[in-house]
Amino acid sequence: MLGNVFSPYYAQARARGGVVDPLAFCTMNVVLHGPKGSLSALGTRFALNERGRASLRREPQALEIGPSAMRWEGDTLVITLDEATAMFPVPVRGAIRGTVRVRPQREAAAPVALDPEGRHRWWPVATSARVEVSLSEPALRWCGNGYHDANTGDRPLEADFRGWCWSRATVNGDGVVLYDTELRDGARRVMGRRFTARGVEALDAPRWVELPKSAWGIARNTRCDAGASAAVEKTLLDAPFYTRSVLRTRLLGRETLSFHEAVDLGRFAKPWVQFLVPFKMRRV
Repeated sequence: MLGNVFSPYYAQARARGGVVDPLAFCTMNVVLHGPKGSLSALGTRFALNERGRASLRREPQALEIGPSAMRWEGDTLVITLDEATAMFPVPVRGAIRGTVRVRPQREAAAPVALDPEGRHRWWPVATSARVEVSLSEPALRWCGNGYHDANTGDRPLEADFRGWCWSRATVNGDGVVLYDTELRDGARRVMGRRFTARGVEALDAPRWVELPKSAWGIARNTRCDAGASAAVEKTLLDAPFYTRSVLRTRLLGRETLSFHEAVDLGRFAKPWVQFLVPFKMRRV
């Protein structure tokens, strides 16, 4: 993230007024999820180390933030990770080190506006990809299906959104993405996209399904086929303003697993949440 959208330090700098350089607040956020006891006491390793402009190096085909980097080598995105992990809730410093290779199998060329003014944009760079992970710490190796997207914006997220629910699934080899956003004025925007070998197709929003709230009380919802249901298979990450989950759902006539996130930006802006965020991140 160039201009760490979830940084309390970035938020404080903006609140003081004047010109604020977003590149002074950069991070390579890395999270590993696994069965309890496999990665840490809670089955998760989380790294969010924010660095200043001096730690940032950019080229047309490469990005470096501190000791971690992303670089296109031909048609493969090679991600090199070397990040210390958070000490909360487990008071032991760990690390995530290794390489991730992302080989796009299906690409979408154009960014999509998420708000009426076009201040916030989403770019599904590779809605289907082959991902190979090789880590030395923790010692893990696996490969499978993956996804690569990017977001950019001209204003803080909380200035224009109350929150959103987003999900991505693979159905019959096609990528399916659902975006439910709620703007600050209460208006809702629903967007569905199906990414096929023929190109990008607009997807009529399936029916609304309310999911159980997270342990922190974050509202979650999704959409699935009429007459079908969806359920939370596993909650991967549960924070005061954000939750990441795996859903079991039905889309386009197929049972599938869906990767889901929900964010409450009104909650994120509250002072008590801003106070808690540094426990999960550090300013280097």
